[in-house]
Amino acid sequence: METGRTARFGTTTRLECRQRDFFDTVDPSLVDETRTIFGTDLRFTLSRRAELRTFASWTQTEEDDAINTVDTDLRHGATLEVLLDRPWTGDFQVARTDEETETTLGTTEQDTYDITASATRFMPNGQLTFSAAYQDDGGNTLTSLDVVRALEMANGAALTAGIGLGVFDNGDVISTATLRYNQEILRGRTLSLALTREGGFSDDDDSVIRTTFNVNYAQELTRVGRLNLTTALADLEDRGAGDDTLAVSLGITYAHDLTEDWSLQARADRRINYTNGNRTDSVDQFSIALQRTFSFRP
Repeated sequence: METGRTARFGTTTRLECRQRDFFDTVDPSLVDETRTIFGTDLRFTLSRRAELRTFASWTQTEEDDAINTVDTDLRHGATLEVLLDRPWTGDFQVARTDEETETTLGTTEQDTYDITASATRFMPNGQLTFSAAYQDDGGNTLTSLDVVRALEMANGAALTAGIGLGVFDNGDVISTATLRYNQEILRGRTLSLALTREGGFSDDDDSVIRTTFNVNYAQELTRVGRLNLTTALADLEDRGAGDDTLAVSLGITYAHDLTEDWSLQARADRRINYTNGNRTDSVDQFSIALQRTFSFRP
């Protein structure tokens, strides 16, 4: 829910509840799960050149596993956007996440921090962004620098390309990259490609490198029906454990507008996982969602 869209003060509130249940299975990795998410953002227009946003979100995930795991995350922070000069804007964000995991074996807690700063120059055919980020994952740190160019091409396509580097606290240096391409190849048919390489941390606080490649094809079948095909490759290189994990996934989604505000969506996915070149497992999923979109003035 959003309020004050055109006012100097506005709010955005989100509440989400998810329930996942498995039937007729003895696989210990397939556990029932309940997730609740609540978040709120406050927007303050300080002047014609500056806007401040504060945000907070609470997420709790309960798993019906052997040790009754309950994960609770509280994330909060603030973002300041400033018009530096007519073609330039600056963004600065500070955030903290408090993580708590409670099981029958005890409770563990961890705090993480991240700071980002960026400067963006707007151009007639796109924009150029310089950014720096610092992430502290409970003692392990990652500092990254990136340069990204977004380009709107004459044929209507959109191209985004970026390069950068990341430095872990142990001195390891990695290269990072971003490449995205989106184009309407025919009327009502859109092709999207995305390649990313970035650094991060695993659940065991080891430094990792994530590389993903996604292909998405969307087509309007009728005035009310849409088809979406996706395929993805996701590689995770764990430098601490020395493992390399690859996930290959394929998905198909059909969405149908029942009325002006009600829509029905059906999705099927298949994912195959490999560890160090050996196939470990596969997951098949099918979901149906009923969605309503509406707006009102409080």
